[in-house]
Amino acid sequence: MRHRRQLIGLLITCLLASAFGTASVGAGSAVSVREAGSTVTVRLDAGGYTMVEGSDGQTHIHMDEDFGCLRDPGEPELPGRAFLIALPPGAQVTGVHFETLDYESVPGHHQIAPVGLPVSDPEQAKRATAEWEAERERAYASDDPYPGEVGIYLGQGQWRRYTYARVAFQPFTYRPRSGALRFHPTLVVTIEYRLPQPGSPAWREVERLRDDRVMDDVIADHLVNFDQAWAWYDSVSPRGLGGSRELGSSIEMGANSLTVPASLYDYVIIVENDAMATAVDPFKTWKETLGHTVRVVTLEWVHANYSGGDAAEEVWNFLHRKYPSSEWGIRYVLLVGDVRVIPRRLVFYSNPHKEWGLQSGMVQ
Repeated sequence: MRHRRQLIGLLITCLLASAFGTASVGAGSAVSVREAGSTVTVRLDAGGYTMVEGSDGQTHIHMDEDFGCLRDPGEPELPGRAFLIALPPGAQVTGVHFETLDYESVPGHHQIAPVGLPVSDPEQAKRATAEWEAERERAYASDDPYPGEVGIYLGQGQWRRYTYARVAFQPFTYRPRSGALRFHPTLVVTIEYRLPQPGSPAWREVERLRDDRVMDDVIADHLVNFDQAWAWYDSVSPRGLGGSRELGSSIEMGANSLTVPASLYDYVIIVENDAMATAVDPFKTWKETLGHTVRVVTLEWVHANYSGGDAAEEVWNFLHRKYPSSEWGIRYVLLVGDVRVIPRRLVFYSNPHKEWGLQSGMVQ
């Protein structure tokens, strides 16, 4: 069965390119934005969807827009998507409120398929399978609405000069035992915030990053209210984003344009030592013929110039200091070497058997 909704509000076409698992606004997604006092309100539209019945009798939901699945293996495979909402410079979130304006009951009894078993180390396959089966049995044993919340606050972050809040939109609620399914086409997100005090460390960081527009052409595709954010971070508001973009190009917006400023070094290569720096020199030269300004640095140089608890923190401190346009204006970083050479930090997902490298996430 095919369902489509009329889309309202501001139309933004975006591309997801994040190491953080952050989602962008896809073609056709509708967003309307309102600001009042120390709050920002964003209205998100889920778009249309298709119910697909598998040969095994289980149902899969395919969204017209770029939704994935935010559930864990074994839980019902329901669509979900993370959105980034821009906040004023240096804002700290003090509260987030969600409202679903209406819903529709999807006719019929639905047997939603579970999220599949993740690929795992063969030595852990037996344990992973047992955990997946236990999670599936637990999730499908109740008739409580699943998931419990259509909107979830996932925290806030900083992407270059832009402060943002990250929220998840899960437009379906499912009662596993009865097979009942509801669709929530719209989610209204209201974010309360406070601004940093002038002269505070947070304010000084805002001042340090104020003119860092090196990645604006990329970030514009991920913040659902980038047009509003531009008014906060610059004196000119863009009108209409669109079209493909190339390195160093401008995004035409009527009489105005979003220009990516030139960088001292837009491409940084980090290697272990001088011998490795010599080995990558042909690659460096090739990148320069493509228009990049390239700087090769060694871990030895980083260690001599930046402090940290370990090599991973030293690299992080180096990149954090040099990435703004007021310094090097770094746009790309290439780490040369495996984990025995290039340091990394590890974090653990809710599944204790999954390891995730943190270094790339810290850089953003």
